Amino acid sequence: KPLLPVSRPRCDSFKTTVRAMPTIAEPAELATRAQSLLVDGRNVQPATQSPLQQPARNTDEDEELRVLKLRVLYLALTLGAMAIVLHLSAYLIGVAEVESAIWEVRRIAPESLQHYLRDLPSPGMLLAASSPRAFVSICLSLLVPLCGYIGSKYSNSNLMLCFCGCNFIGSSCSICMFMFMMTLAVFIGHGEPALEAMLAHCNPEQCMHYTDPKQTIDCLAGMGRTLKFDDIDHLGADCPQAFLSCWYSSGDMCELAMPSGGEECADPVRTSYCMSLDHETCKMYGRCDDEFGVCSPVGLPLDPTTHCKVDQEKVDVMKTVVRLAPVLVPRLQQMLWIKIFVTVPSIVATCFGFCWGWSLYSKLAKGYAHVPGPMFVRTGLANPQPGATNGHMAAGFAHAQPSAGEGPVVTGFAMPASNAEASPL
Repeated sequence: KPLLPVSRPRCDSFKTTVRAMPTIAEPAELATRAQSLLVDGRNVQPATQSPLQQPARNTDEDEELRVLKLRVLYLALTLGAMAIVLHLSAYLIGVAEVESAIWEVRRIAPESLQHYLRDLPSPGMLLAASSPRAFVSICLSLLVPLCGYIGSKYSNSNLMLCFCGCNFIGSSCSICMFMFMMTLAVFIGHGEPALEAMLAHCNPEQCMHYTDPKQTIDCLAGMGRTLKFDDIDHLGADCPQAFLSCWYSSGDMCELAMPSGGEECADPVRTSYCMSLDHETCKMYGRCDDEFGVCSPVGLPLDPTTHCKVDQEKVDVMKTVVRLAPVLVPRLQQMLWIKIFVTVPSIVATCFGFCWGWSLYSKLAKGYAHVPGPMFVRTGLANPQPGATNGHMAAGFAHAQPSAGEGPVVTGFAMPASNAEASPL
């Protein structure tokens, strides 16, 4: 009988496409992704893979950069918390101090001044009027810490430049404000006794106990002139001439400054007193004026007792100031010292922000970044088990396209399991 041809399996029926696992792709970060192979309509998983990841590099530069970023990150959070606390405390303390001062003014002021105090705000009005300003101040003060936080977390050199620059400006302004407040606090501390002595020296209350109105007027007119009643007390010549209301008398040359060569004041004591003053102090107390180049008497008529009357409202204002000064001046000095104490940590924090922010910006501007080490992957080939159909062996063809950034595609012949050891692959 003739021999019938025997169908033999074709070697190329075992041809398949196997994807190798991703290899090192520079400079992107490496990753592994397993894709199933479709053989004979069934999903066949690739060979077991054992990724071996090398520990991240821990060089001195990487460690220094990591520590610097953490410093800036925590400092930005600290600056943000300080901004909120300081602004809220300043807002609440300021409202409380203003309300306390208003209460003291209302308590000490005489009845003649109470109608001026009706329009002073209440505590609720002070809180409502100051809250928008405090809110805006807090929001604006949080912008700089926000730049530092985002810049350090995401390695943004532009935000770090903004962070360190704003901290430099803030620290400079804080140092100038610190010096100014220190100077003002020391000046108030040394000048408070002299201020209280001057107010007591010029207190008009000492002239209000005379029964004769002319004596009261003569006392309020002060020294530095020919006295009408020389046996009573008078305000000093260096006290302000503000407690009398006078009307003009024709022919009286002591009320208006006269040009050089004109008729002078008939009171030689006033003329001599004004001539003894220099240019800076001539107009200080309202008794003299140098409008025409010569310091000459002004303001009071020749005889104040006949052409003036007591200005009770101004007397009450001065009496109120004399009583309020020993109460309000120490409070003002206390507020200054509180602000000085609060400014010190702000100066320290902003100086650190400038130094650390500049160091981190310099490294980021040069391209430094903390990058983990490479990932090494061991790959293997899958041996598909072909199924038998009508006594013939068949294998399905599987094909996969590489995605962007992945490794190359390796095409080969997958051998049966019995011949896997002899496979050239």
